[in-house]
Amino acid sequence: MLVLALPAALLLVLPAAPARAQSSEVHDRDAPLVPRGRLRLDLVPTFASWNSRFGLRREDGRTVEEEEPLGLDLTDPAGTRMFPGIRTLEDDLRALIDDPSYRSRLGATRARVGQDVTRVDLGARLGVFDWLTLGVTLPVVRTLTDIDVHFAPDTIDGDLGLNPAMSQADAVARFLQELVTRAADAQNLAAEVCAADASSRGCADAQSASQGVTEFLDRIQGALFASPFFPLAGSPVGLALSGSLAALSQALQRVGLQGIDAPLPFASARPTADDFVNLPANPLSGIAGAPLRSMEGLWQMGDLEMFATVRLLRGEIRDSAEAPPKASYLLAGGFLVRSGTGKTDDPDIFLDLGTGDGQTDYEGRLFAIATWKSRIRLAATARYGAQSARAIVRRVTPPDAILAPASSRRVLEWTPGSYRSVEVSPQYRLTPELSFTGAYSYFRKDRDRYTLRADASGDLPAVDVSVLELETARTLHEIEAGLRYSTVSAWRQGRAGSPMELSFAVRKAIHGAGGRTPKATRIVLGLRIFKRIFGADPRRAAPATPASASPPPLPR
Repeated sequence: MLVLALPAALLLVLPAAPARAQSSEVHDRDAPLVPRGRLRLDLVPTFASWNSRFGLRREDGRTVEEEEPLGLDLTDPAGTRMFPGIRTLEDDLRALIDDPSYRSRLGATRARVGQDVTRVDLGARLGVFDWLTLGVTLPVVRTLTDIDVHFAPDTIDGDLGLNPAMSQADAVARFLQELVTRAADAQNLAAEVCAADASSRGCADAQSASQGVTEFLDRIQGALFASPFFPLAGSPVGLALSGSLAALSQALQRVGLQGIDAPLPFASARPTADDFVNLPANPLSGIAGAPLRSMEGLWQMGDLEMFATVRLLRGEIRDSAEAPPKASYLLAGGFLVRSGTGKTDDPDIFLDLGTGDGQTDYEGRLFAIATWKSRIRLAATARYGAQSARAIVRRVTPPDAILAPASSRRVLEWTPGSYRSVEVSPQYRLTPELSFTGAYSYFRKDRDRYTLRADASGDLPAVDVSVLELETARTLHEIEAGLRYSTVSAWRQGRAGSPMELSFAVRKAIHGAGGRTPKATRIVLGLRIFKRIFGADPRRAAPATPASASPPPLPR
């Protein structure tokens, strides 16, 4: 808030002066007010693009905050971190082969991800009174996520292939059914032998065989249905798994039961690059999402904004009553309601970008503008917004786990964090029509909150929804430079047919924090036209300006 204090303090200490003519109202991009009876129509396209973020991650037990590419979460030397079910697969395989140090290997993945948002703000502001302006902005948004994933199978040390449950479903079913039968036989035998003599060696052997086949059944089922992958036939882990199965079969035979005849199906093929990209969409993968491919959204509505602005203070400093103003100042406040007409990101389309939050925001605003000798202008804007809660569907997973299983989908109550921002915008008039503009902005958003809706949880497994709150707080610093061409002053002097403004600016993120904060570059264009709806034409009340006079004041 310190950056707002200087112009605001200047406004408070300057002597107030009565309004002299409608030409003293501001009409440029940062103008909070429109004169009475005037309608300002805005067309503001913005093109934002980024392929990196101000990241946050843990490495070797320490926190690392630095710029990182968006594709980092899809990059893995072993190719297994992307699929969360592989951790379950590894745990089950370690138990089955009795090797706590086992780690699977699939192949290296690298990814390049870029995101773009094209937003066109269609706005209108009406000056109800000189001190009151009402406005509305309808954003139309189109998003693009460009994903390029490269997967290189490890043909030397890689020990995982495509899960046989996807290609040999019948063989997998026969194998598991035989295990179920043998487990039942072993359980019945143990009950029979131990009923006769619970302390006998035969009872201990039967119980051991029953426990062994039951544990093997549980672990192998978990391994087969944990992920899209399973050990390759002939791989070291595959051979060790076959050995464990043979030992189990022999243990059953030693107590007089039939051994396991059905073969354990193994993966027969390594995944190709196309397989890897399309696996999330495979119904048997357990992910049930969209493929890892680029996706371009349709033009859709964003969150509609409705606002009101009230003038709090205005004045001018003149050397004499006849002289043009040496300085002028304006202080205004406003209130905005942002309705939830936008579409949030789809939980089944990974790395999707929404067009809005789909809930209601309430935002308070404060504007301070000061000009000096009609060429130099300094504006400051402060905003604070509170965001209301809404129901939303999310996959409950840490932010770096892109491919979350379908079983993690939950209906949640989402409360986005409150936000505040401060922007300082200097402007220097090069000619009566052309100005150089700049800006520095600071934005901060608090952490989001998620709670599991009791009416939607049902009998689903418990999940820790707090992982969704990680990396939702954001801090962003941006700078901007641009040009503005305006005929408002020339129109008032009779030198232009109609008032309008054109603007061009480039805004760039220079620093940020939070983990998911995009490092974006924005190109902002602006077209504004002004129409008189009611009231007198200000040009009839304003005397002509001699050609030798100083340049007209900045249009306000």
